[in-house]
Amino acid sequence: MVNDLLGIQYNIEKSRLDGKVQNLASYVNDDALGSINTFLSKETDNKKKSDGYNVLGSIYVAKNNINDAKVAYNKALELNPDNEYAKTNLASLK
Repeated sequence: MVNDLLGIQYNIEKSRLDGKVQNLASYVNDDALGSINTFLSKETDNKKKSDGYNVLGSIYVAKNNINDAKVAYNKALELNPDNEYAKTNLASLK
């Protein structure tokens, strides 16, 4: 499950770099959100859960839902203050 989430994260980051975030929103569907939320509800390791919230934030960015993205990135940092991806992603929204 973590590998699937990280794969989604990779695709989101790659699309950002390619300037295709708008097109990515169609790729990221409710099934992806459901999978991540299921992962987050079952995971007990804070570092893994932090990674999940970071992915969730990136999905929200792809869907142009910036407020929820900020909440997700902040939750990722609450669970793991050393999560550099979440720090970078949150900083990019300010």
